[in-house]
Amino acid sequence: MRIQVKLIGQFSLKCGFTEKDVELPDASTVADALKKLGLKDLPYVASIGGHGVKDEAPLKDGERLVVSPVFSGG
Repeated sequence: MRIQVKLIGQFSLKCGFTEKDVELPDASTVADALKKLGLKDLPYVASIGGHGVKDEAPLKDGERLVVSPVFSGG
């Protein structure tokens, strides 16, 4: 399957792109995509279709996964 990945902030600098199509095996999850990108062990917030998703969320062909580092401040 192919999904579109959009990276925000430091993640785009770490991976060298802002948006990219990524090939994954069928039945892949958000965790699988993050592992492929080298982001699995970093704190992140991910969404599909504007809704937050967890590691185990299944991905579907053609979806757009947006991944952002966790921001904090006050």
